Amino acid sequence: MNWEDDNERSEFMQHFAVLAETFDKKCSKELIRIYARSLEKFPIETVAKAIDTAVVSCRFFPKPVELIEFCAGGDLEDQSEVEWKKVIDTVRKYGGDKSVVFDDPSTMAVIDTWGGWIRLCEELTHQNVPFRKKDFKSTWKAYKSSGIEKTGRLVGFFDQQNSLHGYHDSIQDPIFIGDENRAQLIWRRGEPEVLEISHDDGLRQEGNP
Repeated sequence: MNWEDDNERSEFMQHFAVLAETFDKKCSKELIRIYARSLEKFPIETVAKAIDTAVVSCRFFPKPVELIEFCAGGDLEDQSEVEWKKVIDTVRKYGGDKSVVFDDPSTMAVIDTWGGWIRLCEELTHQNVPFRKKDFKSTWKAYKSSGIEKTGRLVGFFDQQNSLHGYHDSIQDPIFIGDENRAQLIWRRGEPEVLEISHDDGLRQEGNP
């Protein structure tokens, strides 16, 4: 577990024991570890509230993804719709010229998996939007449930070209989408000190594959 101290781990075990007792569920140590690993990316207070919610709202012993949904503050389907709207609105407003950072690292990861920001903007023609929306939402929900994330920036055309030609001093801060403070944290967590270009994927961190 990644919670900071024994008190937090003990608090998780106490709440999880109540959950198991409520649903008359016998849990092995390995099953408890699976739940703990699935939830440890959330603050322990959030996990405790999610378990309390599950006790009063679930008819059957909740799966890890259900507790993740409670921790995330709502249904993943609704959240995936919100994240898609951020993406498509940003494509229409800015296009692929400038680098961007979304305030959700799973959204960043989906776009990165699809080949990056420039490629996504090129592909999102009117004909492609409905199909991409469906793909985005299903991928985003899977990434969010699994904790798959990307930090740094999603590289735009101007930064790509400046880096390719060695004009690193011309690379500017990205555009922050959504909650600016959260987006800035995501950017700073992954921004490389030295920028290295890839023709396929845009900027990469030096030394990374």
